[in-house]
Amino acid sequence: MLASYGHDRATLGQTARRTAASTRAGMSGQGLVEYALILAIIAVVAIGAMLYTGSRIAKSLTDAGSQIGAPGATAGPTASPAPTPKPKATPKPKKTPKP
Repeated sequence: MLASYGHDRATLGQTARRTAASTRAGMSGQGLVEYALILAIIAVVAIGAMLYTGSRIAKSLTDAGSQIGAPGATAGPTASPAPTPKPKATPKPKKTPKP
């Protein structure tokens, strides 16, 4: 079938190798640029999110800190003191039979 188109196997194989080599050479730089663009987009989104939420988080942490340090404020439910352990009973000495 290849002979009907005027190609032999060696020529077709060489053409395929040349095409693959030129495609790989052109795409290696393209992949690096794509990764750099993705990284830049992620960085911009992360910085934007931090700028947007940063002041809100700082305010809520400041409020929580002032609540903890305020006189009469409690940091949460008060815990009851731990129960005191019962003293262990000392074992009674065994009675030894008299000889």
